[in-house]
Amino acid sequence: MEVIKQPTRQVVKDPLYEVQCPIDYAAIGDRGCGAVLRFKKSEIIRIIDQRDGDAEYIVCPCCGKIIWNTNFRFRIVEENMK
Repeated sequence: MEVIKQPTRQVVKDPLYEVQCPIDYAAIGDRGCGAVLRFKKSEIIRIIDQRDGDAEYIVCPCCGKIIWNTNFRFRIVEENMK
């Protein structure tokens, strides 16, 4: 594919994030695997709830654990263009 004319509006940024799947020894049956995951902002699942507040999470592809973005757990690795 070839771009003949450059876009006139600004390109949307999709930064790359990184997080480690937490190994929680206190919770029985809800343990993470410790894998380091790298994902784009567009892959984060968002819950919009007016009662409890908004939340963000991803699901670890290795063990299936839900990793919540609490206390700014998702760390930006690099800013890249979409």
